[in-house]
Amino acid sequence: MSKKLIVLDIDDTQLFDRGTLRTLSADDRGSILALKSKLEETQEQGAIVVHATNAIFSSCMEHKELLADAMHISCMSATELYVRDPATGIYESDDMFIEHLRTLKFSTEMAESVAHDYGDEVIPLLGEHKNEFKISYLFKEGVTEDRARVVLGEIREKAAPFTDMMVNLVVAEKDLYLDVTPIACSKGHVVASLAARYGIADENVIVFGNGGNDISMFQKKFNGVAVGNASADLKAHVQSMQQDGASHIIARGERFHGVVEGLKHFGF
Repeated sequence: MSKKLIVLDIDDTQLFDRGTLRTLSADDRGSILALKSKLEETQEQGAIVVHATNAIFSSCMEHKELLADAMHISCMSATELYVRDPATGIYESDDMFIEHLRTLKFSTEMAESVAHDYGDEVIPLLGEHKNEFKISYLFKEGVTEDRARVVLGEIREKAAPFTDMMVNLVVAEKDLYLDVTPIACSKGHVVASLAARYGIADENVIVFGNGGNDISMFQKKFNGVAVGNASADLKAHVQSMQQDGASHIIARGERFHGVVEGLKHFGF
């Protein structure tokens, strides 16, 4: 059996959003734990399972009991990658990935400069929300999503001369964020990088997601599963890829039910 790479978004794909997880029903918890067991079983059979999220690493660990013990966790908008030590079960920073990011031309000083004029509307995030490849801002209370998108457009114009820089709006529950990262940082880049590292053929890569920030993973050369609750932009992208011959599906089941459906579709 050829080695497989299975890369899954977390929030609203494998799990609910973090608010709903606080009041998880017994039935939903059972279904999520069944998915966890299924993924760990595929890993025992030789597959490599990767969790991919824009969240911070500690946030992933808060719900560790609901997630499979994956080989890797990609987080912080694909600016951090962790690898699990099979002997200890402890996740450590993936040095190979970090060294690759350091070859990119990215300056946190330049990243901070593009949002300098918006201090009345955004708050810079510090601590574990910031690293040498990512600057994040939280929009202040009262800033609407429409206004946030206007600010996003203006900041992207300011960032245009810096061709190595990418600015994205992140909508997480009721909060709005701006992320500034190297343009090469995306979930799709992580997928391609790990496939190359482990010598896994494109047709043996399967990605799962629910939102616009997962689109970069849904490349024509990979297999893809958009769960039933996927956003309109991801569904439209998948449909476009299907017309172009890609092996992508939109599951009928939502969240973890859709992941199980997708695993069955691709032979697991």
